[in-house]
Amino acid sequence: MAGFFTLQEGARKKIILIVALFLLAAVIAIVTRRSGSSAANTEMALKCRACKHAETMTQEQFEEMSKRQNEMYIEQVARQNPQRAEKLRQLIKNPDRAMDPMSRREINVSLPSWGTRDWPLPCPKCGKNAFFNAIQCPDCGEIFFGEDEHGRPVRICPKCKYNLKSNK
Repeated sequence: MAGFFTLQEGARKKIILIVALFLLAAVIAIVTRRSGSSAANTEMALKCRACKHAETMTQEQFEEMSKRQNEMYIEQVARQNPQRAEKLRQLIKNPDRAMDPMSRREINVSLPSWGTRDWPLPCPKCGKNAFFNAIQCPDCGEIFFGEDEHGRPVRICPKCKYNLKSNK
């Protein structure tokens, strides 16, 4: 450290500036990483087609619910096809393989997209497999399905008539 004090004033200022910039970069990285986790706290809406129960949950809660459904799904598959069930277990252990098209073709299995038309979740209120992804109106908070019974998109809130397309 004694060498630092024997440096000329200009060299000391440069070193102090470099250290300060590194500290600033570290602080920015820490703050950015913390705020990046807010994606897990993003609210999403779901609604039951059977009892009309609607609620919002965080992405993290939805993923936990989907994880439980995946486990039950794999148990069902294992009764009929143990090899396929093992491939699904491997897919859960290594989710990056699910994103790679070559790996997907190689293992020839995929996990359901829970909350969609083909893979509803069980409703927390009535228990029926009729809990689907939905839309929450940004104007009045009403939760409604993003498509009608024929699969056509619905972009107008049924309660306040807010148009999601034009934001009016």
